[in-house]
Amino acid sequence: MGFFQNLKWFVEGISDANKELAQGVKSDLKQFKTEMKDLVKEHHPKTGEAIEKIDRIAQTIGNAGRSIPIPPTTKHDPFPKFPQLAIFKNDEAAVGSLQRGDHIYVQRVGYEHHALYIGSDRIIHYSKGSVREEGIEGMDDFFNKSEVKVKSSPCTYSKDEIILRAQSRLGESDYNLASNNCEHFVTWCRSGGRYKDTI
Repeated sequence: MGFFQNLKWFVEGISDANKELAQGVKSDLKQFKTEMKDLVKEHHPKTGEAIEKIDRIAQTIGNAGRSIPIPPTTKHDPFPKFPQLAIFKNDEAAVGSLQRGDHIYVQRVGYEHHALYIGSDRIIHYSKGSVREEGIEGMDDFFNKSEVKVKSSPCTYSKDEIILRAQSRLGESDYNLASNNCEHFVTWCRSGGRYKDTI
């Protein structure tokens, strides 16, 4: 029995190490991509803008695609649920378990709404066309009786830097569904480039 228990721990350890490696590679690739986009934008602004628009449209299409419900099936599911999404309910215990700088989102009909959790029961997000900071009382509109999910999006900045980046855009009212939406905003705060339009 001890041999099989040790074998199980060994296999689980390898699995955890592989997950950490994959997350690290994903984060490094995101940082490399962001730095390349910054360089292109610096030396060839028009090309940089075109690349950025294509990137944002692809992200928006991905958001819409993820929000389409997939009917349950009894057959083998070729798209298993990814474990990196932690699901929280709209209650005090859930909000207390979020971490500063978390990329959170809720499912709406046909789309997802994204926000940055900044601690002390506060979020920063695009709401009603502008970037706003709201407390728990204003978060009712965000939660809207939905499950809050934490997205494991790439993160290349510290928690403090992420929040400072978000705060630097408070009051901005340049919302655009295809090129500057709520998900683009949170992604930029966590891993975007020097320019606000480089995600």
